[in-house]
Amino acid sequence: MAGKIVKIPKLSELPLNKGDPHHSAWGLYGRDDQLGTLNRLTDGIVLQAAKTEIKSGTRISLNWALDAQGKLPFFGREAFHKKVWHKKPRVVNDDIWTFNTQSSSQWDGLRHFGYQKEEVFYGGVTMEDIHKDESSTVNGIQAWAEKGIVGRGILLDFHSWRLENHVNYDPFKIGSIPLKYLKATAEAQGTEIKYGDILIIRSGAVQLKTKRMEERH
Repeated sequence: MAGKIVKIPKLSELPLNKGDPHHSAWGLYGRDDQLGTLNRLTDGIVLQAAKTEIKSGTRISLNWALDAQGKLPFFGREAFHKKVWHKKPRVVNDDIWTFNTQSSSQWDGLRHFGYQKEEVFYGGVTMEDIHKDESSTVNGIQAWAEKGIVGRGILLDFHSWRLENHVNYDPFKIGSIPLKYLKATAEAQGTEIKYGDILIIRSGAVQLKTKRMEERH
């Protein structure tokens, strides 16, 4: 991620290549790219973020507990299971965990959810490309992990903003958060959005999920 800053095309200019799915920008970062918009995290942008944004050194975990979704994870996925194994006779414990990586906080890789009608993923990768060999890593998340995801992060607390402004929104219904609402949230917070920012949106999904679990019990 040491590359140059790339000019972002307008929505009206997409797709970039004839025959590609609607609104795709494949090829913007190279034909065989595996990083997508993570290419925006150039060395210069990360360095500038470290110089200007770190004030106190306080660290905050963004991880959700592995068992946060309880025994009924979203979409019928496998629940988290943990076994602590005492390796007798030594005073040693091993942990054995089994879980679906989608049952807690996680990154959706570029091979997770594709264009449904066209049946392709980022860069034109097909299901056959992914499944023809068990060792296939095409569009895999290992490309992201190679250098990690580090940069200037901004949190837009849309959930608090919408409650204050009486805007209805259900994070569990199909739909989207309009851009104008996110811009209004940023303005209300006094948050400046910069190229290469890592955007985090508080939608209220965790709060609603917790409320529904409590009501169930």
